[in-house]
Amino acid sequence: MAQPDTQTVQCSWPVRAPCEKLVFPCIKVSITTTIVFLFALFVILPNMMIPDVRIDPASSLYSFNVTSSRVDSTWNILISVKNPNKHFLVKYNNIEATMYYSNELLSRVSIHPFIQETNNRTILRALFNLTLPRANSWAARCLESDYARGETSINVNLQAGRRFGVGSLNWWIRGLDIYFSCTDLVFIFPSHGEAKISVIDDAWNNCEMGLFGYV
Repeated sequence: MAQPDTQTVQCSWPVRAPCEKLVFPCIKVSITTTIVFLFALFVILPNMMIPDVRIDPASSLYSFNVTSSRVDSTWNILISVKNPNKHFLVKYNNIEATMYYSNELLSRVSIHPFIQETNNRTILRALFNLTLPRANSWAARCLESDYARGETSINVNLQAGRRFGVGSLNWWIRGLDIYFSCTDLVFIFPSHGEAKISVIDDAWNNCEMGLFGYV
């Protein structure tokens, strides 16, 4: 009996080209790289641009008066803020300035939000009106003593939230809060008129950045 003619059939998966094997991993890598790049461009880079904050030497102690029961004073503090970024606008909100004598809080004021152009300097005004009872306030007694001595020293802190704007696209990206502490601001009490801030030892420029967090 004749045997049937049989042929061996080999089955195998089709071999993919090298590029076809890499196409999906390449897409994943490209997407990941793009996300990291955009994150660095729009989040990390703007936050690394630390604003230049100074106390303007035109700041003044507008009035100072001692009565039998209290110490009244008005402080006109001018805070200079510069946006060093050449590509991003900065929108400041929740701006608050606080004034201290040593570690004792004297007053806090809110400052209107504003949008700052690129590479621009803005002067903020913080007007502190103080009424301190002589009997119960250590700071009032110290200010009175300083007045007799002819000069006094205060500290001013500034904190604010930030958002970064991308050109004319009207996109605002949430940034990190800023916190600056300006210490040892010396005012000389004059015989007449306002007490201008003293620029001895560049005290007016002694502002340091502190801790910050998300808006």
